[in-house]
Amino acid sequence: AGRYRITLRAAGYASTETRVDLEPGTRVEKPFALGRAGLLEGRVVDENGQPVSGATILVAQPADPDLSDEELLRRSWQAMVTQERATTDADGSYRLESFPEGPRDIRITHDDYRPHLERGVEVALGAAAQLDITLRTGLSIRGHVRSASGDHSRFLMCRGIGEENGQVVKTAFADEDGSFRFAGLEEGRYRISSVEGGGNLSSTPKLELDVTEDVDSVELNVE
Repeated sequence: AGRYRITLRAAGYASTETRVDLEPGTRVEKPFALGRAGLLEGRVVDENGQPVSGATILVAQPADPDLSDEELLRRSWQAMVTQERATTDADGSYRLESFPEGPRDIRITHDDYRPHLERGVEVALGAAAQLDITLRTGLSIRGHVRSASGDHSRFLMCRGIGEENGQVVKTAFADEDGSFRFAGLEEGRYRISSVEGGGNLSSTPKLELDVTEDVDSVELNVE
């Protein structure tokens, strides 16, 4: 027994939600009416107008208007309550066929580019709109993991620091030879930490560095 929330979704239609009270041994029939959703499509390109393939488009409820774009972009995309998502094709195109009603925030991410945020995007139900996006190339950190055991492969986290509770902004896997790369970074100070075998993060930072330009030949020594 209790109250339950039921959400019905179908491609191309606006989702609808209702609440029902259920008692043991009872059966409830509830009609649903789905209206056509909005359609948002467009292309994602780089600063030279070249298509960006494999970019992720995330649609979420509007964030606190008191938060700046910079503050929101520093947060992990995993903290967003995502309603719809899409991935760009080889020509940089994307298509969101079930765009929700009302203003939404859209975050665009790609490993090689700086994250991009579009706030307050609206598409009327049953209507179509186009939104083209240009991603900026960011700074990068390249280096190698050195392990005394000879096993150099590691899961790495790149965390922005300098503000309270710095967020993980990038993750990467070091190759068998220990080489790794973080890209699409803004200028700032970062902490790179190693997580062996996907386990717990070490309690002490492994490496901290200021990034104002591309950084090469970084060495991260682990036990």
